[in-house]
Amino acid sequence: MDFDKWGADLFDDADEAVIRKYIEDEAESVKAKKESDLAELQGEEGKMQEVIDGLEAEAASLEERATAAAEKQAAAQEEMAKLNEEINTNKGNDSMKQKEVMGLKELSQDMSELRNKWVKDADKKNMDAVNKALATDANPIHIFIMDSLATFFAGEATTYADTKDIYFADAAIFGQQIRKVKPEKLDKQLCQQMAYRVNCDAEKEAGDVQKAMTDKMEAEKNLCFYVHYKLLFKLTQMSVSIRKMNGLVKSLNVTSDRNKALDVKVTTWKTISDNLAFGTML
Repeated sequence: MDFDKWGADLFDDADEAVIRKYIEDEAESVKAKKESDLAELQGEEGKMQEVIDGLEAEAASLEERATAAAEKQAAAQEEMAKLNEEINTNKGNDSMKQKEVMGLKELSQDMSELRNKWVKDADKKNMDAVNKALATDANPIHIFIMDSLATFFAGEATTYADTKDIYFADAAIFGQQIRKVKPEKLDKQLCQQMAYRVNCDAEKEAGDVQKAMTDKMEAEKNLCFYVHYKLLFKLTQMSVSIRKMNGLVKSLNVTSDRNKALDVKVTTWKTISDNLAFGTML
């Protein structure tokens, strides 16, 4: 059988046009579908790119925030280190001051005991001899010693002559004044002026009173005044030592308050640092 002829006979020209139209329509439909699908894919691709861009921007922002948090945390830790260093330095200095305070306290106690021991030599016989010597043959060095003791007793500048009946007429009263006087209460400058004369000055040069009272050639004249010189010497020492000790104690209290304030700051910076640590993990 001749199939080509059979096929040609089977479809006439009208049917062929219909079929051709159908095929073309189907082709157009497929093409439109592909174009539609392609457009949809391109739209989804655009949306996906927006999402990607958004995620990348968020990641960059998080990285920037993490970097900033790390820098702030480092700054907080640096501040904590500075504060802790200051606290440790203060504690080291305080430790030395505390040892010095203890030494001065022991020294002051020893000097107080010596004062109380030496004053026993200022008995009635001695005080009578002192008062007699000052009344008959007053020596400027001896007058200075007694004036200085009177000043310690009064707590302000005064003289033996003005206070003789109050402090020096009776040995028992004199002894009470020596034992109860608080030499650190006397004006610092007044005490320093006395110390320079009975002990030595800032250049370690012996004072005129010390030289006069330790002069062997004048031992007899100085004899009844020697216990008073020793007492005055000890009072000036006590004044300097106790005043220094009190200054150190005050300084320790100030430093203690300062360290408490620093501890609060350290705690604050630690809290900030701990909070910033979360930011570095973003």
